[in-house]
Amino acid sequence: MRDVPLPSGYEVHHANIFVRYTFPPVVSDQPQTGKTKTVANTTSPQFAESIILNIGSGKSRNSKLQRVFKRGGLKFEVYQKGGFMRSDKLLGTCEWKLEKLEQSAELEESLPLKEGRKAVGGLLSAKIRIREPIGDAKAQSIAQKWLILDS
Repeated sequence: MRDVPLPSGYEVHHANIFVRYTFPPVVSDQPQTGKTKTVANTTSPQFAESIILNIGSGKSRNSKLQRVFKRGGLKFEVYQKGGFMRSDKLLGTCEWKLEKLEQSAELEESLPLKEGRKAVGGLLSAKIRIREPIGDAKAQSIAQKWLILDS
């Protein structure tokens, strides 16, 4: 994460930033949610965390997961942790569309933080990896022209 905008009246040494994530429901009817640890005293925190999400197993998983990837994505909300008698303050949100996981098993992107549709500044970088691409395994043929010179 880089250059997260702090609320007015906050200095860098007041920063206590964490991220909440929401993954759309695949296996059950409830989305999978969680949050990272809080990182203090910086507007460019590094969260060195690995989070494992349940995406099901078997052949039925592929069709359900493809539907989830096309409809929605992984939602991130960046917060400033509240103190005594203060609630957590939302700094920005972003949503990562996951349809590229149909062809690729690993993605890495930097997403701009937004408030609604308006960019508020700052970037959230994330990496996602699955064992194998979700889409159908189709053979792709690539036609290439070769030039061979024998002397």
